[in-house]
Amino acid sequence: MPKKFSMRLAFVYGLLFFHGLINVNIFTANLATLFLNPPALHRIRSYQDMRDANVKIFMHVGDVNEMEDSKGEILLHSYGDLIVKTESEDFQKFRSELNRSFAYPVTNTLWPLLREAQKKLKRPVFRLSREIEFIPYLVFVLPLAKNSIYEEAFNRYLIQIHSSGLYNYWFCETFYELKEIGLMSYSNKELNASPHSINCNDVVWIYLFYIIGSILSIVVFGLEFLYYKWTRQ
Repeated sequence: MPKKFSMRLAFVYGLLFFHGLINVNIFTANLATLFLNPPALHRIRSYQDMRDANVKIFMHVGDVNEMEDSKGEILLHSYGDLIVKTESEDFQKFRSELNRSFAYPVTNTLWPLLREAQKKLKRPVFRLSREIEFIPYLVFVLPLAKNSIYEEAFNRYLIQIHSSGLYNYWFCETFYELKEIGLMSYSNKELNASPHSINCNDVVWIYLFYIIGSILSIVVFGLEFLYYKWTRQ
């Protein structure tokens, strides 16, 4: 042991302490993330991601024909190989039941109903993709001139509807009505790797390594103490 204070030794101990503090914080953050909120599968952001994940798009024949008429060769070259055509009955059934065998096209007015159907799940099985769009506009709209006298009143009306929660309330009530007549229901299809409450089996290896490390630390400290005592004698 040094008889006087050493700046060099203090600097080395300070670096070791700082390095250990960073490692502990990183380990704690990763532990909390992986055990309490495990990551989902790779998020699909493009058609190539769908090909890599072997995900097909389940679509009605009529919708495919309309898109072929409007997009033409773009549809065939970009994502024509990902589309699986079907009849209306199978398409509506699979989509309303949230069948995870396919991906499905939805409108901005249908998605709130499907999102409500996943409300009781620990983690939703479907999400609305903002990166992949077939037709980025609504079919049923009325164009409004820029200099229209109704523009200001109409915008104020839209803001009041959204801020008051009336827009979301409409969708919730629509979902409940569809649920009452048996056309929609809350989904109970959890993901296979859905998160669960942490238990003893999840942390048994952590406690084991902690105990082994503590024992080794005590043994090393005892050996250092005996060696120091023996050298002084």
